[in-house]
Amino acid sequence: MNPIQKEMSNKLTQFSCPGASRIKEPIPEFFKCGKCGAEVEIWTHEFSRKCQVCGSNVLKEEVPTCIEWCDYGKECVGEEAYTKYMKAKEATREDKKRTEDEEKKMKEYMEKIKKYCERRSELDGKKTDNQDR
Repeated sequence: MNPIQKEMSNKLTQFSCPGASRIKEPIPEFFKCGKCGAEVEIWTHEFSRKCQVCGSNVLKEEVPTCIEWCDYGKECVGEEAYTKYMKAKEATREDKKRTEDEEKKMKEYMEKIKKYCERRSELDGKKTDNQDR
């Protein structure tokens, strides 16, 4: 660490930027479950939480904080808080990707069911037409 970085690091122990306060001293925020509409509490240092009503994973919007891009982010919030935050963020990215993949598969499956039902309806209609003759 060069002298300027060391001086900045020393100042950071005395001062903490406002962006880090929500990580160091988390507060609850409330989000609506996209599946059942229940209110879900997610703390500011977290990115997701299971809905206590339906069990689905509620993800909050990804908003970058200063600790992600600031050279002193890790020192500002401390190694433990920084590591927890970054692991939670990565896990949420993976959850979001998995959820998107599952939604895509479900949409494709539902489209197949719809086509099957339409085709089945057409075939049933033809049988009815032939039976009436």
